[in-house]
Amino acid sequence: MGHHNFAVKYGRRFEELGIDTSNPAWGSWVREADHQGFSTQFENDWTSFFQNNPNATAPTRFNFVRELGNKYGYKIPF
Repeated sequence: MGHHNFAVKYGRRFEELGIDTSNPAWGSWVREADHQGFSTQFENDWTSFFQNNPNATAPTRFNFVRELGNKYGYKIPF
């Protein structure tokens, strides 16, 4: 199943970086059961990230998305 690595909820914050959260180039493939199991926490992780890092730089956001890939066991293709 296709997974949005950059939470759609925060689309405007990613548009600042030129990232369209709906573009498959920024997504990953994950097993559907895995996705159902982590999708709510994944969004909560992004919420916490932005609360703790309101002025996060592009490199900080990219590092965080890679941390999430490691946390939830899927590959980030960029």
